Amino acid sequence: YEVLLNLRWGDIHSPLSSQEADLYPRPLHFVSSSPPQLRKVLEEKLASDGLDWSSDTFKNQAYNLKKARFDLLKQQVAYKSASILNIMNHYEGKQSFFMMGDNAESDAYIYLGIKLLVEGQLSPLGYKKYLEIAHVEEDVLDDFAKILAVPLNKAIPVILIRNLKNYELPLKPPLTDPITSFGNYYEAALYFLLQGFLDPRCLWSLTRSFHNFYGDR
Repeated sequence: YEVLLNLRWGDIHSPLSSQEADLYPRPLHFVSSSPPQLRKVLEEKLASDGLDWSSDTFKNQAYNLKKARFDLLKQQVAYKSASILNIMNHYEGKQSFFMMGDNAESDAYIYLGIKLLVEGQLSPLGYKKYLEIAHVEEDVLDDFAKILAVPLNKAIPVILIRNLKNYELPLKPPLTDPITSFGNYYEAALYFLLQGFLDPRCLWSLTRSFHNFYGDR
């Protein structure tokens, strides 16, 4: 979590200047498909790393279990999409959101759809069709449409997807051109650095940390 820590607080080894004080901490949100019972595990792990965050969202599977809808336990598209759009709607004015996930589930598909919606490349009706392609059921889509408020003046300049072993990340240019894949978080840090979003002073400490603790991984 060294990369997230530096993204949220700037260079953690240097005090913030008076000019930088208004820039940090940057908002950090976790949207997880894990059940809320695992929140304590996440909190303890992140706290041990010194990382705090703005919000977290966990998927409450109790409804699906009560309805014996075991097929929906692994369906994350509608849940994650609604959760992220809800977070974005809490921010007023023009805002940019950087999204990071992995290829174990449908993060790339979810993030890309949200980007197309909030940046005006998909209408709400087109977005509904986009969710249909992901096999989101009609009744879920109807409920989704009733609560959907498209975030205004929002942009998603960066979608980073980590390539995990034994999972595939299907890319279909030019549609998937906004997606950048990475193998480890050091690569992600370099990408954020190139985007001007990571304080360059962080680079040496991150390089040393990844070398000492992770080797070639």
